[in-house]
Amino acid sequence: MDDGISQADLQKAVAAGARIRRVVVVETLDGRYAAFLRFAGRSGFMRLTLRRYEGVKFWKDLHPLRTALARCRFSGCLWLCPQDHPLLAQLGISLGSSSA
Repeated sequence: MDDGISQADLQKAVAAGARIRRVVVVETLDGRYAAFLRFAGRSGFMRLTLRRYEGVKFWKDLHPLRTALARCRFSGCLWLCPQDHPLLAQLGISLGSSSA
C-alpha cells in the first residue's frame, strides 16, 4: 500500500481525471472509520489522510466520509470491514501504528 493521499490532493487528482474504483472502510475497535482508496489503472490501496505525509484520517461517522467521497465523484459502494478482518491483510490494508 502506498503512503496515502490527502483530501486536497485527492480532489486535485480527480479534477485531473483520476477515478476512484473502490473504497474499503475499516471500522476500528473504538468505532472510528478510516478509508482506503483504489484508483482505476493503479494497483493497491492508498489511505485517505487529512494532510500529506500524515497518518490515516479517522471519521466518527460515515456520513461526512460519504460526503467527502461524493465531492470526489465517487458514488459507488463502501466496503465496510472490522479492523481485525482477514480480508484486509489480503488487500494489503493496514492501519499500522497510526491507529492509536
